[in-house]
Amino acid sequence: MTHAHEEEVLARIAKGLVYTESEAAFQAPRRRTKRIFEYNHTPPSETEKRRSLLVAIFGSVGERTVLLPPFHAGFGSNVHIGDDFFGNVNLTFVDDV
Repeated sequence: MTHAHEEEVLARIAKGLVYTESEAAFQAPRRRTKRIFEYNHTPPSETEKRRSLLVAIFGSVGERTVLLPPFHAGFGSNVHIGDDFFGNVNLTFVDDV
């Protein structure tokens, strides 16, 4: 896929226009699918591991963040969470753009 084609797909995404997952496959390295799966299966008692996974998943994570699993995100890396955030179970971040 050419750089020009990638830019065209990103422009369509930004405008909310239709695109296919195969067209946007070049963004795959930014997806945090495996880490999200791991977070969702980490025992509640492993708070330090959960925190390190959140830092690895999201673009940024504030202090005192609580996110009850499971959660879902298209990428994860496009999400930025501030201080004192609470996310309840089954929260979905639609972060494709």
